[in-house]
Amino acid sequence: MKKVGLLIICLCTLAIAAMGASVREVKTEQPRQSPRDLGKPLAVRGVDLAHLRPGQLGWGSSNTAYPDKCAVNSTDASVMVWVPAGDFPMGAEDVSTNVGLDSYPPDVKPVHQVTITRGFWIGRHEVTNKQYVRFLNEYGSNEDEAGHQLVRVLGAGGWGIKPEGDQYVVMPGRERHPVVAVTWYGAQAYAKFYGMKMPTEAVWEYAARGPQGNRYPWGAAWSRVKCCNPFNRGTGSPPTLEVGSIPEGASWCGARDMAGNVREWCADWYAPDYYSSSTPVNPLGPSAGEERVLRDRHYSGHETQYPWRSALRGHGMPEANVSWIGFRVVIYPTERPGRQVPREQIDRP
Repeated sequence: MKKVGLLIICLCTLAIAAMGASVREVKTEQPRQSPRDLGKPLAVRGVDLAHLRPGQLGWGSSNTAYPDKCAVNSTDASVMVWVPAGDFPMGAEDVSTNVGLDSYPPDVKPVHQVTITRGFWIGRHEVTNKQYVRFLNEYGSNEDEAGHQLVRVLGAGGWGIKPEGDQYVVMPGRERHPVVAVTWYGAQAYAKFYGMKMPTEAVWEYAARGPQGNRYPWGAAWSRVKCCNPFNRGTGSPPTLEVGSIPEGASWCGARDMAGNVREWCADWYAPDYYSSSTPVNPLGPSAGEERVLRDRHYSGHETQYPWRSALRGHGMPEANVSWIGFRVVIYPTERPGRQVPREQIDRP
């Protein structure tokens, strides 16, 4: 019996060893992901997001953010992320008298609760030079119907885009950089041409800060490596980074570059005292004004973390066309019941 028992134990040991070897062999045969593939969101390609919500893409409820997923809008190739309806504390209050670090200017006070009643798609990053050149060539002009300039191009002190014959082209290597020197009129014309909208100031801040009202898109603590800033920027002119190139700096809904790279136009007129009288539901800004709202911070600026806080407001004349202003777009979908996206349109970009 002892010999039989020893034989069984030996056979079991050999079998287990063989199984272990088999498992190790299977593991070594699996393809390894490159660092560039890690963290890439699941994408839905080439769909008209004006009529689609997350459920029709197979993601799930419209009441949830999906920071690891995105969809490419068919009209202009914008990569979009979903922002569910919700509430958030808009604005900021001083937490100390440490000017430049923990105090805020009067125009972001008081903190007030805002409700966004409709879920929406927002650009995962700013509109690029490549996208804007396509728009200019399809639109057929660098002026809107009222004669306002859309964007400053090379040859007129511009950056990234230049005229070539009767067309516009992107400067080599700047295709995926954010379009800059675009006026408020240029941002509005682009959005309207492709059936989208510019974000309101409230919608922009909600996408950046989330229901918890984060100090920065990624959370409460400042980090130089999570956005494009004077210590972490490109080498070209202007020294922007390619859009979306810092996924670690994404907001709660997956939106990138909401701190740094370029400032972004919003739809609203600017008023320094607007927060004291704004509506708590879907605020649209003042009914009139001279300047338009700018949000985000750009690649340059002060040496403290203060300017990159998501509650801070900026403003500029709508015809401003400087090297640190760009924009992103939003879509408020009108759902078509029952429509589903084919599985073959889902991949990783």
